[in-house]
Amino acid sequence: MNPTDLTPCTPDCSGELCHPLMKQLMLFSGLEEQELAEVASFFRCRQEAAGSKLWKEGAIPQGVVFVVEGKLEITKSTEFSDHQVVVGIYGPGAIAGELSLFSGYPHAVSATALTDVQLISLSRQAYDQLVEEHPHLGLKLMRILLLAVSTRLRRSYDRLASLF
Repeated sequence: MNPTDLTPCTPDCSGELCHPLMKQLMLFSGLEEQELAEVASFFRCRQEAAGSKLWKEGAIPQGVVFVVEGKLEITKSTEFSDHQVVVGIYGPGAIAGELSLFSGYPHAVSATALTDVQLISLSRQAYDQLVEEHPHLGLKLMRILLLAVSTRLRRSYDRLASLF
């Protein structure tokens, strides 16, 4: 995807501007146009500069982000003081922080903008409101998130098995 093809986004803009960005992500392709328009109002789009820390491991989660453009580096602390291992590089179409919508537990990993990134975010409060107002859309969104999580878990199993 070419950055010039993206709808411009202020550092923190409203759901209306998220609608065209969401249409560009394959994750939302299962939603009808009307459903996408309804869901978009619960999202916010934002931009982060390269090097920006989206969250630190152990931080209280704020919600999930969907990467529209750019790359996020996901790291996990090791048993060695001040040493982290990169557990993933997430590009366009990826989801990060999705477990925060369901668990409320502190983040298990840190997320940093590896490049300038354009994101769509959904807070836990906004998701809860979405489910309350549009239960069928909340269920569809949950299926999207579960599919992404299960795909990532399957790839992790494959990588782990390749070590042995």
